[in-house]
Amino acid sequence: MKKVAIVTLNGYFNHGNRLQNYALQEAIKSLGFEIETLIINSEPGADAAKSKKIEYSLLKKSLYREMRIYLWKIRNKKTLNRLSSLRTKNFKRFTKDYINESSKVFSKSDFDREYCSKFDYFVTGSDQVWNPIYSKGSGLYFLDFAEINQRVAYAPSFGVSEIPEELKESYKQWLNGFEKISVREVDGARLVKELTGNEACVVLDPTMLISSDAWLNVVKKPDAEFPYLLVYFLGEISNEYWQKINFYAQIRNLRVLNLSDIKNQKEYVCGPSEFLGLIQSCELFCTDSFHGTVFSILFEKPFVVFRREHGIVGSMFSRLDTLLSTFDLSNRVYDLVSENDIFHVNFEGVKNILKVEKDKSYQFLARALEAEHK
Repeated sequence: MKKVAIVTLNGYFNHGNRLQNYALQEAIKSLGFEIETLIINSEPGADAAKSKKIEYSLLKKSLYREMRIYLWKIRNKKTLNRLSSLRTKNFKRFTKDYINESSKVFSKSDFDREYCSKFDYFVTGSDQVWNPIYSKGSGLYFLDFAEINQRVAYAPSFGVSEIPEELKESYKQWLNGFEKISVREVDGARLVKELTGNEACVVLDPTMLISSDAWLNVVKKPDAEFPYLLVYFLGEISNEYWQKINFYAQIRNLRVLNLSDIKNQKEYVCGPSEFLGLIQSCELFCTDSFHGTVFSILFEKPFVVFRREHGIVGSMFSRLDTLLSTFDLSNRVYDLVSENDIFHVNFEGVKNILKVEKDKSYQFLARALEAEHK
């Protein structure tokens, strides 16, 4: 049996990251491969200085917000340390139970080529593996250590709408190293075209390659015995957004559970399985998260998407825009959804669209890995 190694962002703190890793693993496994996820130590690469300069430039644009977050963390340091420890423990448990991670750690300066010689293919993706901040100027997430015919890009995201000028030459070189390339959003395909002249197939995030019924095997139901509105933001929740959220909650007298609020300690420390359970059991889901939106669609839960326009990694709405447009759900953005439709989402056409898009995505993956897709 041929072997495939997945290269993605590692860590034990982001729900979407762990769930997409698991989903890509299962999707490739279904094509008849043995799978392993390489643990990457994303130490600075050749373009680290340029990447750091860009990060600092973006940080200055949101300095006030970052300062408030920093001060909040200082004030709540003791509680945050305790809760973060519990959360990491839950994430590590999920990873141990569901993801086959390598026993070795790989970095640019310490890359075990002998170990990697056992793999027939390397797949980078999904998640924001090509984000110029997260990649730290390293070519590892572009699989520059592998032979060109072994490199496959499945649904990676750039996370930004433009590549900084300082990194464009490196990105051109890295992207031209792929013969089999797909991306997660339309903006990503545009960037590949602009930088290389090549076409990139826009495919589904791997979490959508797994059926909602199959995801139920991973779900852990919450203990909450009351109707609730679930809030999950990776960016800032402005006063305007909170007014909207509280208004939605009042319509049906729902309790608000905010996954980012340390007052909701049980929810704050939840792992990926509990995260899925909270979405599946909520009355309404308010989020700026890509993967949060994905699971709202898969579980057919009412949801409202909020724009996360600013922050250290710039505009990130492109991937959500592609997702919502693909499934004809663009009216679920907070400033477009009508008051009468807040708790009513038309999912009728989603299943047919999902079937077509899944087949297209699996066909790409099968061709790239020279496997058969039935």
